[in-house]
Amino acid sequence: MLAKMSPIRSIFGQYFGKSKEIILTKGLWSFFGKAISKCTELAYTTNVAYWFCRDLSDPIQHVPERTGFHVEVSTDERIVNWLKRHHKAFGWLYIPEEITAKEAYGHHYLTAVHKGEIIGCIKIGVNGIYVLDFDRILRIPTRTAMIYDTFVLPEYRRKGVCSCLIDESLKLLDSEGYRSVWCHVPPWNTPSIKAYSRAGFKRMARIRFVRILAFGFCSRSVSKMIAM
Repeated sequence: MLAKMSPIRSIFGQYFGKSKEIILTKGLWSFFGKAISKCTELAYTTNVAYWFCRDLSDPIQHVPERTGFHVEVSTDERIVNWLKRHHKAFGWLYIPEEITAKEAYGHHYLTAVHKGEIIGCIKIGVNGIYVLDFDRILRIPTRTAMIYDTFVLPEYRRKGVCSCLIDESLKLLDSEGYRSVWCHVPPWNTPSIKAYSRAGFKRMARIRFVRILAFGFCSRSVSKMIAM
C-alpha cells in the first residue's frame, strides 16, 4: 500500500511542478518575475472604491418592463452552481467566504432569467457581509442593506438587465422595511457607476484600502460611515 502524502509535501510538489513548467516553457527570467510579483502581492496590496448610498425613503424610479427576461429570487443551490460554472472566466463571481456569509446572515440573491437560464445576478447583504476588497466581514446596522456584487453575462449587457436587477432589489428591500442600501464600485467600472447613479444612489466617499503583510488600513472607517 502506498504511503499517504503529507499536505505540506503535496503543496511543495504542486509548487515545484508549476515552477518547472514555467521555467521550461517561458524561461528562468519569467519564473523569477512571477515569483517576485507573487511575493510583492503577499506583502502589499491596495485597492480603491467609490461608496454609494441610496435612501429608500426617496421614490424609486421604476425601470420599464423589458421583454425577454424576468427577475426572481434565486434558490441557493441554483445560484451557487451558476456562480461556480462561470467562476473560471470571471474570477470574482464565486467567493466561498461570500457564500458562507450569505448562509449565516440570510442574504438575498436576485437573478435575471432568460428562457429558463440565468443571465445575471445581484447579491444583497444584510446583518454582515464578506467584503472581498478588505478580506473581512463587515457588520451592517439594522434596516441597512448592501449590494456587494452585480453581474450580467457579456452577451446580455446594454439591454437594461443591470438596471432591472437594481430596481427589483430596491423594491424588495423597501417592502421588507429597510431604510437605506449601500454599494461600492471601483472607479474604472463606469457602467456600474452610471447604473447606480441613475437608480438614485449618491456617492458618499472614495475609500482606499491598504494591506501590508497581515495589517489592513482604510482611509476612512466604513463601519462608522454606514452607521451614520
